[in-house]
Parts: sequence; C-alpha cells; structure tokens
Amino acid sequence: MSLMGTPRCTLKLGARSAVWTEGGRRGHAPISRRIELPDGLLKPSPVDLNVTDPDALIMLLQDLIGNSKHHPRPAIMVLPDLSVRTTLLTLDAVPPRPAERDALIRWRLEKEGAFPAAGAKVFSEVLGPGRVLAIMVAGKVLDQYEMVCEAAGALPVSIRTVSLDIASLLDHASSDGAVGSLSLQDGGFSLWMYHGGRPVFVRTKLLTDHAMDDLAASLRFFAQSHPEMPLQRLTLFSDEPNKEFAAASSELGLEVSQAALPDGVSTRRKIAALAPSINLSSHAHHHVNALRAALVVVSLALMSLIIWDLHDARDLSAQAGEITQAIARTQDRERQFQRQAQAEGRNLSDAALARVAGEVQFANQLIAKRAFSWTRLLTDLEESVPLRISIESISVDTRESEIALDGSAMSLRDLTAFIISLEDHPAFMGAVLVRHRVLESDAVEFGLKVRYLSGTPAPAGRRQG
Repeated sequence: MSLMGTPRCTLKLGARSAVWTEGGRRGHAPISRRIELPDGLLKPSPVDLNVTDPDALIMLLQDLIGNSKHHPRPAIMVLPDLSVRTTLLTLDAVPPRPAERDALIRWRLEKEGAFPAAGAKVFSEVLGPGRVLAIMVAGKVLDQYEMVCEAAGALPVSIRTVSLDIASLLDHASSDGAVGSLSLQDGGFSLWMYHGGRPVFVRTKLLTDHAMDDLAASLRFFAQSHPEMPLQRLTLFSDEPNKEFAAASSELGLEVSQAALPDGVSTRRKIAALAPSINLSSHAHHHVNALRAALVVVSLALMSLIIWDLHDARDLSAQAGEITQAIARTQDRERQFQRQAQAEGRNLSDAALARVAGEVQFANQLIAKRAFSWTRLLTDLEESVPLRISIESISVDTRESEIALDGSAMSLRDLTAFIISLEDHPAFMGAVLVRHRVLESDAVEFGLKVRYLSGTPAPAGRRQG
C-alpha cells in the first residue's frame, strides 16, 4: 500500500501510446488523455533499457501530463508486461521476512538461469503454502522509467504491470474452475490463469505470428498440470479487435471473449490475494519515508526548542523581576543618601562630584611625586646598566610611572643585553626601544622607555654600595 494513499493519477506507458488518467473527485468522472508514441521510442524488455530517447519521451509526457516537473504529482505507473520477468514459484519453505524471501527467489532464478539477477530488483507476494508470485526487473530499466516519469511531472509511488491491472477487471466469482486472461499488447503475449482469485499459471513471451498456436500449447500444458481446475473462461485484451481469436471459442472448447483495456486503470476493485498490493517502485517510497522521518525529526526538534524557549523565558522573567527589585532598592537608598547629605549641607551635584574627582587625581599625583626617590631610581638603574652602556639623560613621568632613557651602547648586542637586564630587574617592566641609530664604529645611539615600579624593593643580593 502506498504511504501517500491511493494515487488519483495513473500513467500507462506502452510501445505505441501513453495514457494519463486523473481520477475524478466525488461526483466527477475520471479524465483520460492519450498520445501516440513514435515507433521505436519505447521497446519493452526485461533486461535492456526500454526508452531509446529519454528526452523525447519526457517532452511528450510533459505535454500529456501538463504538470511542472518541479511539482510532480503522485501517480501509479503501469509498465508493459515485457518490461519485467514474472513467474510463479513453488518453494519447500517460504521465508516469512520479505528480505529473506526475495534473496531466496533471486538465488533460485539465478540458479535456473531464468533471469540475470545481478543488479535486478526482486518483489514477491505469497499466494499460499509454498506458492509465491515473483517479479524481477533490471535495476537500470526501472531507474530509467522512474527518471522519465519524474522528469515529466509525475512521481511513481506505485509501479505495476498491465496484467496485474487486468486481474482487477476479471470476474473471479466461479469457484469450480479457472478463469484466464490473455494480453496481446506492446508486442507481448501474456497469459494468466486464476483460481479462487489467485494466479496459478503465468506465461509471458514475445508476440509472434503464431500467437494462436502458442495459446493452444499453453492451454494444453495448463490442462495437464492442473487437471483439477478446468479453464472455463478466457478474456482477450488487445489494442484492437483480433479476428483470429474471434472464432477461438469452438476451436479451443471454451468461452473466449474480447475486451479492450480501458485507459483509466481501475484502482478500486482489487483481489485480496493478488499482486496489485505489490509495490514495484525502487525508490519513491523510500523518499517518502525519509521525508516523513525528516519532518518528524524537525517537528520534534522545533517542539523541544519551543519548550526550551518557554523555560528560558520564565527564567528570564524571574531574573528581570529580581533585577527590577534590586534597582528599586538602590534608587531608594540613593534618595535617602541624597536627603541625608542635603540635611548635612553637602553638595552632591554632578559638577561637585566632578571637582572632587579632579582633586583626588591631583592629590594622587602629589603623593606620587613625594613618594618618588631619585636616589632609589639611580640605584636601580645602576644595578641594571651593563658596563658597555652609557646613559646620557633620564626623564621621569611620575603620572604614568614611566622613565625615558637616552644613551649609547657599544653594539646592538650590548643594547639587547641592557633591555633584558631592565626586564629582569624587579623595579622595571615593559621596556620599549623608541629609537636607535647604528654608527660607523658599530656603536648604537638609543632612546627607550620603561615603566618604573618605585615602590618595589630591590632584592638585597643585587644592591651595590
């Protein structure tokens, strides 16, 4: 059964024509459109690619379907009988799991040489104890059909064959004997026998000029292998009336009637034990499964995010309430402090507070200047200056606690050693070379800045004098 429900549209592909049927809504009849296909455009085969010119067929089907390829419509795709390999198998034991059953069928058909199993798709339906209807189709054949169908604007969610749909049109009311159908369409000869609504004999081959002889031989074989179920009726389905079979009733000794397969394949009358329930689609349903699974995952993720957001919103609301209360308490205390300051005659205006900040900064600078000791600085420099370094000038910025030194070194290596010595001393940090100039004698004139931590005592071991 299709995961997308029973499609309302059907695309039937044949060797000579293609038919698009749209099932009518309640109270409306189905609408069918047919186009004739050029000879040789579609050649039914179970092993070779069927469509000789896919682009040409896609263009014809797009006009037939009248739908954009970007929005394909779910549809049943009906293929010629010759495009697949259909057989009835008798097995000693039928595996209950489809995957195991299909593997056994593949091995059985490959062993008998009935079909090249490499790359083929296998589908099966259990008809009774030890009886299985098996359908195999080459993977490349099925992929080409699905590609053409999707490119034309139809999504094949279920793929069937002409004979499988014919089964739903037969009258299986009789329980004493068998009823049969013979399809002479798309260059094929497909004979099916049913008993109690279940297929008991299947033969599909190329249609030749000796179709009547092939039918007679097939009927004799069926009568010999199934004597307990004599054939009572045979219905012929053909693209056009066949005069050769018109008089077959007396020659074959059974009732033979002719019927034209309607353009719109019936999807309402189904035989419970027969293959209309078999889904031959190689990937459309997997796409639907993946899409639905993805939608479920996305939906669950969105629900989780919504629940998480609601939880966070409650937490944020509670935090906002607490912050609002804290701000209100702070504002109350500020107003109380301002009233108290006014009562004591204190000026707490912004201008007054700015003057206080300036006065505090000025006081800090005075303190820094008073705390600064040139003797201490010179002592620290004496400990850091190597022998091959000459200091010519020293300037102090007490506000930034920064010392600017100008001097000369015997070489760049001596200048580097001086900078390292300053960094190693606990009273200096962040030495930066501002400028330097190498003289012809390799001596170097330099200027550098270094932060001076005047309150940091020098280690006792490094003091000189």
